[in-house]
Amino acid sequence: KSGIRWAKRGAALKDTTSMYILHELYYYGDEEAGIAEDCAEAWKWAKMGAELDDVSCTTSLGHMCKWGDTFDGYRKEDCVKLYKRAVYLWESHGDAGVELYKIYSEGLYGEPVDMAKAVAYLKPAVEEEHVEACYHYGFLLSDEDSEYCNEFQAAKYLNIAAEGGKAEAYT
Repeated sequence: KSGIRWAKRGAALKDTTSMYILHELYYYGDEEAGIAEDCAEAWKWAKMGAELDDVSCTTSLGHMCKWGDTFDGYRKEDCVKLYKRAVYLWESHGDAGVELYKIYSEGLYGEPVDMAKAVAYLKPAVEEEHVEACYHYGFLLSDEDSEYCNEFQAAKYLNIAAEGGKAEAYT
């Protein structure tokens, strides 16, 4: 409980890490701290951090939109602009880059399929060896029907993902 009090004090001083911590606590709840899941409260803290250009808070808002937990007039489709904002704030932000890869490779949320754009969002995270990004990139490179097929590179990136704990990469 004192940790929450300190986090709120930090947030009042515009510390975005405190805002992100509060977002996580309210989004997932914390039985030990006596905090129930509260999407509206989680949204409030993430939005405050995003307004201060915090990449983690911006990505979290994107996730909440994607999952349908939206407030303040946001819709599910708004996850695209939030993920793009997160990538703009930190070019290689892995989680946002992976989400944009999925959106453009699958044509989600009203966006057209655009593999060049999808790969462009994924590559910066791959270069920093983000586990999930390496998995998706390795999987793409292993597809014999893909113009991106490169089995040698596929093995490299799938190995990075596997060593990082991505069980599907072993397959």
